Amino acid sequence: KIRVNGKDFFVGDPQLATQNIPAEVIDKIQLIDDKSDQAKFSGFDDGERTQVINITIKKSRSDSYFGNVYAGAGTDSRYLAGARVFRFDRDKQLAFIGNSDNTNGTNVTSGYGTSGPAINSTNNAGLNYSGMLAPHLTVTGSYQFSDNKSTNVTSSSRTYYVDTLYTYNQNQQVTNHTYNNSFQVTV
Repeated sequence: KIRVNGKDFFVGDPQLATQNIPAEVIDKIQLIDDKSDQAKFSGFDDGERTQVINITIKKSRSDSYFGNVYAGAGTDSRYLAGARVFRFDRDKQLAFIGNSDNTNGTNVTSGYGTSGPAINSTNNAGLNYSGMLAPHLTVTGSYQFSDNKSTNVTSSSRTYYVDTLYTYNQNQQVTNHTYNNSFQVTV
């Protein structure tokens, strides 16, 4: 688990915190042996422990928005864009992380056919919130969406010289498209 200022961050995906919170806003990082959720709920220590990383944000960065926005374009209609916006204060935290790109093509050559470059389009967005709705009611929730599309075009040509000249040409396009949604809430 990952926590920021003691509150769960992007429940179920700890890499979002470690890969997206800028190092310059971090005051300290703690490793905590925490009781299991069942032990906290029942009040009975069952001896099970969960490893938790707690990231503390610098006080100078609390009660403010911070993050970054980036964009780029290149040849062959390649693009990338993204944003990371954070707000952490004493009572609540809010984070938005999103990106869109089609820049991760590769070239593959095999035998007589040539495959590539694959066109991989990725769109991801995530929203995280943790805050007090009432004096003794804290809500932590996160939503993540991803849309990944991979298109690979292959062409091959074979020429046979047996009794007569025979030429075989093949063109193929394969597209895989996946959508994922994840929503988690803890009260």
